[in-house]
Amino acid sequence: MRDRWMLLGVLCPNPARQSNRCHTYLATGAYPAGEPTPDPCERIEVLLLPPSEAARPLRGGTVTHGLVLAAFGLYFAAGYPLH
Repeated sequence: MRDRWMLLGVLCPNPARQSNRCHTYLATGAYPAGEPTPDPCERIEVLLLPPSEAARPLRGGTVTHGLVLAAFGLYFAAGYPLH
């Protein structure tokens, strides 16, 4: 499972008010292509963790965004473990 993009699922973040969709993919073999270039009012933090440490921010309450938590739910539902 290298260098592939696999669709894990499509979510409707707020179907009562919006028609947008959030597509969640698992990218294997991915790597940083360069430094982020945020807009002046934007803050981007890239955190690279090995799979064995990826659950730490979830369990510790650092990750609180519903769509990010849902993405991990889709990952686990697809049968992928955190090694």
